[in-house]
Amino acid sequence: MSRLVDNGITRYDVFPVTADSPGFANPQAPTLTELNGGTNITLMVARATSINAEASDTVNDPGVVETANIVVPSLANYSGTLVTFRSYTNGTLDDDDLGEAIKPGTLMFVTRRLGKSYDVAYTAPDTINFLGLFLVDNHTTTGGTGDGYVKSTYPLLQQGVLALDKKPAT
Repeated sequence: MSRLVDNGITRYDVFPVTADSPGFANPQAPTLTELNGGTNITLMVARATSINAEASDTVNDPGVVETANIVVPSLANYSGTLVTFRSYTNGTLDDDDLGEAIKPGTLMFVTRRLGKSYDVAYTAPDTINFLGLFLVDNHTTTGGTGDGYVKSTYPLLQQGVLALDKKPAT
């Protein structure tokens, strides 16, 4: 069995949703054009970032004649916390700082691809490990205490669109 060391093989992209840019026509089958049209934010993402599927809600409502419980998954759940480095030049935030693009109230898709370098474009055989729609909540900024880089932490609130392990549509 081949194994792949999880080091430098992750790519994160964001796709803000606006009237002019709705994100994906079909999130269950994103196209290569759509995937390669996002903003690759990987260089600014800290390892503390956590964007994943979680256990689904379940229904356990047996009938009076049932002799054992039956637990059935219902609504899917996912969560996200995006932790990014802030981009400064001479003490001033850069124009390409993610804090300028990702503000509270921003509706955006986030994708994660595992297995290739961040700077390699999406291709047909790729698997999009995670695609979810999030609403950005209020962020916190840390730093200035000599503990490391200045970073912002963005809580991401699930908005009902989740696709796992999808291949790009052809």
